[in-house]
Amino acid sequence: MLKEITFENASLCDGVELEALPHVQTLREFPREELFAKVVMVRFDSTIFLGEKLDWSSQSALRALYTIKFLHESGAKVILVSAWSTKINPKLLAAEVVADILSSVLRLKVAALRCISCNMPLERKDLQKADILLLENLSNYKEEAANCSKFAELLSSEVDIFVNDSFFQSHKILASTVGVARFCYASMAGFSFDESLCQLKKTATTNKKPYIAIIGGGNLNNKAAALQFLASRCDALVFVGLMSFQIIHALGHSVPTNLVELEAQKAALDIVQFAHNKNVLILYPKDFWCVNQHLPKQLEVLPAQGILDGWVPVDLGPSSLDEINSLVTNSKVKRKLISRYHNMTCYFWLNRDLPSFEIVGTGFILRVYYMSMWKIIWIGPVKFRSSSPYTGGTSKLAQMLYKQCQCECEITIVGSTACEVIKNESSSVSSFNMLENASAVWEFLKGQKLPGVMALDRVYRLLCSVFTSPLCLIAYPFEIDWNVAYCDPSRPLVVDIGSGNGLFIMGMTRKRKDLNFLGLEINGKLVKRCLDSVHQSGITNGYFIETNATSTFHSIVSSYPGELVLLSIECPNPDFNKPEHRWRMMQRSLIEAVADLLASKGKVFLQSDVEAVAMRLKDEFLKYGKGKFHVMHDRYDLVINGNTWLKENPFGIHSDWEQHVIDRGAPMYRLMLSKATGLE
Repeated sequence: MLKEITFENASLCDGVELEALPHVQTLREFPREELFAKVVMVRFDSTIFLGEKLDWSSQSALRALYTIKFLHESGAKVILVSAWSTKINPKLLAAEVVADILSSVLRLKVAALRCISCNMPLERKDLQKADILLLENLSNYKEEAANCSKFAELLSSEVDIFVNDSFFQSHKILASTVGVARFCYASMAGFSFDESLCQLKKTATTNKKPYIAIIGGGNLNNKAAALQFLASRCDALVFVGLMSFQIIHALGHSVPTNLVELEAQKAALDIVQFAHNKNVLILYPKDFWCVNQHLPKQLEVLPAQGILDGWVPVDLGPSSLDEINSLVTNSKVKRKLISRYHNMTCYFWLNRDLPSFEIVGTGFILRVYYMSMWKIIWIGPVKFRSSSPYTGGTSKLAQMLYKQCQCECEITIVGSTACEVIKNESSSVSSFNMLENASAVWEFLKGQKLPGVMALDRVYRLLCSVFTSPLCLIAYPFEIDWNVAYCDPSRPLVVDIGSGNGLFIMGMTRKRKDLNFLGLEINGKLVKRCLDSVHQSGITNGYFIETNATSTFHSIVSSYPGELVLLSIECPNPDFNKPEHRWRMMQRSLIEAVADLLASKGKVFLQSDVEAVAMRLKDEFLKYGKGKFHVMHDRYDLVINGNTWLKENPFGIHSDWEQHVIDRGAPMYRLMLSKATGLE
């Protein structure tokens, strides 16, 4: 019947678990024709476009450019938003300057708008100034970092669709990446964001073995969960940054006290023990280039366990680099693989012609398989001092990895420093998977949800959408076997949204055997009860689905073999305490889906016991129905407060809530809309 909606499985053994990335809507998947004449807000990454020199070799830059041009060429009105500082480019001050830079880069006219500082929402007349508009610098507003709801609503005024193309900020909760998604009827990932998300997923997969992690940077205590995750997936952890001293110390070797994070000692011991239990090799630097604090020009190579007082490590030593090179070296004829058994490290040279062989020892048999594909991730800088000019080790490491990417090795580079050195040392950066934002990757590896990604998550937002602020809920693909649901799925279809206890559907199935009836209801208990009634009554032209119709209507109904001839929405979301909530299920995306899928001359029946709700339903359909709907009048019209409504239910079958209202003698506000012909 319905295939269950699931996230990608990311559970691991030994207690290490990673939250899976959700399914998000992407610009690549969104129907291009739906972009025409829409107002689209794009949150772009200022570091890509606004540096002193645009890197045209960067795939991120090209994809970010393509996102904006794709929207423009699709007929959308584009509004650009971002935050920038003079640290990126000293010339960046006013939005007008940035607009000129973007105009030059995009080769399209970009006009700056000043509405945020005036605390004024964007108006339709502002949209006529140019096809591409730029709002003010978001870094000037504390409401941005606070994810202020009112500020997010101000940003998204007049906006139909939100496109997030700033993966660099996905680990933060910002008004321009998280808050605005609540106020736009569609939210999705741009091409650059989408590609970064794909690269991020690759870091968690172990489809290629062996998998080696080269780990730089410091602050081990904060990254302990991420390191345990890497240890659960990788065959070797190679420490090349400040964290290496915590590992050396945890292994029981002497390290200068000023290089040890006291608060990280337990975390380092846990990682070493975890890696040992998983038979994961830990490699750490054996020597360093060190500088004399009193004689800065004096450099010497000192062993890791013999750094003298007054000497400070500044770069990886030659022995350390040789050992890393031995680990990652690969050729067409032979490959060195590392296997770990208790405290013994064994090195095996394999011939490409031999698929596998066995090593027999006391109490164990080890079978080694030749693997033609393998992978490496390098995350974090090879850096021991914040202002160190010594980068020889970084360059040599980059050269090693460049050689390996020519030998069927999948290599992911994470972090701006590592990515920059790869660009300088390799002739083809397209050979690497590159993620310049290490912060977002570390958060992901720690198992944290990335707020900027979750804001685009279709399923997550569906589950959180009941009685909340307006959300865009893009359809998640349902797969339904209509031949099981109905005896004849070619019959015309009637859909009742918010079917409740199913009285309307059940009554109509008996009255009109020539039609099929489908109830869409978010309450799972009610749906189960209705399906049991259908089965017990032997009804073959009625069916119910547990779903939020706002998000799934298009996906469900578009797969039906026959025509949609009638849609009914009767007393949406009844809430005894808060009747104003009853209209909230009626979002623009749902109305547009109905306008697209309803057959010519098809009908929409709307009713509510709250006049304001009925009026809003009517106004929303006329406003967002693409000009395809008009109100049908009947001789049984009833005038209340100057507004005309249907006096009687035209079908003669009442819903459960409608019957409740009639029983208490209260009025119902009903109307019928018809879809005009010749406007498809």
